[in-house]
Amino acid sequence: MLNQNQVVKRQQKGISLIEVVVSIVVLAISVTGLLSVITHENKQSADPMIEAQMIAIAETYLEQLVATPYASINSFTDVQAQDQFGNTPAELTGYQVVVTVTNESLNPGAIVSKRIDILVSHTGNGHSKQIVTHRTDYR
Repeated sequence: MLNQNQVVKRQQKGISLIEVVVSIVVLAISVTGLLSVITHENKQSADPMIEAQMIAIAETYLEQLVATPYASINSFTDVQAQDQFGNTPAELTGYQVVVTVTNESLNPGAIVSKRIDILVSHTGNGHSKQIVTHRTDYR
């Protein structure tokens, strides 16, 4: 009978081929999942920038309308968003602006005001933002 000190223990000197294959499969599955998440996020990453740009365009148009004399505020559509000089910079291509002006009373019997709706839409993703305000003749 062999005693414990006499038992020859076989020491492992590396990893087997099965362990290597299993680790490669696990690594491939995790990398595939990670890449699909990154790809999806990259496709959606431009949307917040476009949303912020639409709000900035609407606010710029609103500032221009506030500076316009009350009697001269009318509805219009810009197929391409324009700067204050009427030019369409490359950064504003793909944005459409629709300004709708209607006469509206805020309270019954109150002074008539102009309701100004500014709708900015982007042709690339179909999103749109709208700003609504009222303007009175405050002479």
